Amino acid sequence: MKRLLLVFCACVAVLAASALPPFSFQRVSSLPGSGYARYPVRDIALLYTGASWHPKWTPDQAETYLAHEVDGKKQWLFDGILMLEYCNSATHQFIPMQDDRIPATREEWEEWINDLFTEGRGLCGVDQAITNLKKEIGDPGFRHKVSIALFYPYAKDGKTTWGTLNGKKMNFTKYADQLAVCEWMLDQLLTKWEQAGFKNLDLHSFYWMYEKATDEPLPQAMAKAVKAKGYDFIWCPWYKAEGYNDWKQMGFNVAYLQPNYFFHPTMAKSRLTEACQLAKQYGMALEVEVDKRILPTNEDYSQYKDRFKAYLDVYKQQGVLSSCPLMWYTGEKLLLLWAQNPGKVNDANFDLLARTIIERRQNSALNSRLGL
Repeated sequence: MKRLLLVFCACVAVLAASALPPFSFQRVSSLPGSGYARYPVRDIALLYTGASWHPKWTPDQAETYLAHEVDGKKQWLFDGILMLEYCNSATHQFIPMQDDRIPATREEWEEWINDLFTEGRGLCGVDQAITNLKKEIGDPGFRHKVSIALFYPYAKDGKTTWGTLNGKKMNFTKYADQLAVCEWMLDQLLTKWEQAGFKNLDLHSFYWMYEKATDEPLPQAMAKAVKAKGYDFIWCPWYKAEGYNDWKQMGFNVAYLQPNYFFHPTMAKSRLTEACQLAKQYGMALEVEVDKRILPTNEDYSQYKDRFKAYLDVYKQQGVLSSCPLMWYTGEKLLLLWAQNPGKVNDANFDLLARTIIERRQNSALNSRLGL
């Protein structure tokens, strides 16, 4: 994915016919500006989990993303949580990203689903963290909304190594098998969610993990499947990814556009303004992007600190902070690293992020616009 500076491999061609007619993008560039998206979750934190180098999201780890002390008072942060993963290990991945990795197997998909609902970590860790924080700082006045990633089943070199479903060996050059596995994952997650009985979390949506959309019917079909279960379907394409401006036609409830500005030191700040304008034109939301390159242990941290601040400055200037839902990409565990390494630079950056989220929660105009 672009924000991780990895190169996607080509998506396999869809060969099999299906109940749905072949999907064809309907270009919408002629539509008048529709304004930034309206969506009833203000600020979504991306929590990667599954790979050995990603957090397990124990209650202590999750608390760092749920509350922060500002001006001597500990206050609630994100109102939305997105649980996702792009790879299982250095050799296996859940979506097409690096050519030297192979697609994960059914066993690995099941391991990720099970870990998400294992006591003491994943969503269980997040739920327990909220319970702990309620005792410490009081009720947040809202229930945390959860989104869970749906993976993208794909073949490599025309071969599928995922395994069998209902006694049939899956072949991901066939659309029908891709759809069957996506629907299976959706059902598995919903069953686990019902069994978990979380006290503080509401399942709000499912997230399409693949950050571009090729001319195929799979996202459209999964949009119908997710909505039929009563949930929203959301997406976060990279900057001008294939199909980004056709998100409505594909059935997503909301799409968050990635500016991809933070990662490229030579990219002009005008990219952020352009991203805001595109999002407004196509009725999209936006993403804030920052990762561990902002830490003072990085010799180039100063320029990345400025690039992070530029998101907030431009978003304020363009009216994004006061009117638009946001996703927050913070790398693998940036907030944990800030908390574990206190100091002038880290504290200031953590406070800047926290103040922005707190001020957005207290913005009555934003809450009214988003229906909160």
